[in-house]
Amino acid sequence: MNKSAKKSYPEYPIFKSKKGSFVYYDKPYILNGIYAKQVYFEVPPFTIDSLTVFTEPVFDGTFKSNGIFPDIKERLRPNQEDLSLGFDHKIPKDGYKVYNGKGKFYKSFSLSNKGIRGDGDLEYLTGKYKSNDFVFYPDSLHSVGSSAEIKEGEINKVQFPDLISGEYDLYWLPKNDSMMVTNVSQPFKMYNKTVDWNGKLFVTPAGLKGEGT
Repeated sequence: MNKSAKKSYPEYPIFKSKKGSFVYYDKPYILNGIYAKQVYFEVPPFTIDSLTVFTEPVFDGTFKSNGIFPDIKERLRPNQEDLSLGFDHKIPKDGYKVYNGKGKFYKSFSLSNKGIRGDGDLEYLTGKYKSNDFVFYPDSLHSVGSSAEIKEGEINKVQFPDLISGEYDLYWLPKNDSMMVTNVSQPFKMYNKTVDWNGKLFVTPAGLKGEGT
C-alpha cells in the first residue's frame, strides 16, 4: 500500500537486489563441505515483488564449478525433496567436457544439498562408464555404476585392450590422470571375452594395469 493506505498496490512490498548474489554449497552437511567456495551459483541483480503472496522463488543465473563442468546458464529453484536451492540440468547430445577436458559426460546432472550428481555416461580415454549416480567432487569422481566398456584402441601410441563390465566401483582422479575400477558382482570380461578378471584395474594414459586374479 501507499503511505496514505487509501490505495492498494499488490506489487508491494518489493525486494530489489542491486548487486549480484552468490549461492555457495560449502556447508558441512553437503559432502562434508568439500566444495568450499569453489562451486557456486551466481545470480545477477534481481527484483522480487508481491512478497505478501507466496510464490516459489526462481533465480536465473550461472553455475560455476571451477572446471568440473563448463560455466552453465541455469535456473535455481528449491529442490522438492529437501528445499535446498538447486537444479536438474539436461546435457546437450554432444556432451560436456568435465574436469577441464580430461573426460566427457553425457545425459544429465543435478545440484542440491546432495552435491553435484550425474546420471549418464562418462568417457575417459577409450572407456565409457554408465551410472545413475556419479558423484562429482572438486578433485575426483566416484560412482558404483551398472556397466562399462573399454574399447580396444591406441591413444598417443599406447595400446588399450577391450573390456566389458557389469556392475563396477569407480574412483577417478582427473588431475593425476588416474582411474581405478573394481568389479563388484561379476568379473570383467577381457580380450574378446576369453579372460575373466577379478580385482582392480588402473586406467591411465600410460595404459591399463591391474591387481587381481
